[in-house]
Amino acid sequence: HSFPTRRSSDLIPLTIGNTNQPPQSLAAFNPSLIHQVVTSPNSSLAVVTYESASATPGSAQLPVYKIPAPGGAGSLVPVPLTGAQATTPVAAIFSPDYADIFVSTAGDSNIHIVSTSTLTDTEQFSANLPDVNGGVTPAQFLAVKPRAIP
Repeated sequence: HSFPTRRSSDLIPLTIGNTNQPPQSLAAFNPSLIHQVVTSPNSSLAVVTYESASATPGSAQLPVYKIPAPGGAGSLVPVPLTGAQATTPVAAIFSPDYADIFVSTAGDSNIHIVSTSTLTDTEQFSANLPDVNGGVTPAQFLAVKPRAIP
């Protein structure tokens, strides 16, 4: 048997037509590298962590995509992350109950807690992860452990 030959140019750019869901762009965040796309346990939100060569301290934003119901339109929401030194979200994970998003940021090396109900940064704390020079570094990977039920 002979199979038809496909060139990579036949597949790029890949376009999926969907009149209910126009494409969403991350251009406003100016990412130079995408780290993660993390979906919530109930599949209603997705977040993107990234690096940006043009990020400035105090300007950190977490892109949150509100996943639509079938036939609906989703939306991309920029969530400001608190902190005068925070630059970009490096890693993220949802709490098992979907109430919070834990986000590690570059610039301040903090962990931010974002409420999924209000999409606001409600709390920040330092993970105090040491780097090789005695400073602190942002968490590159996050994990959550469900609480035991008494």
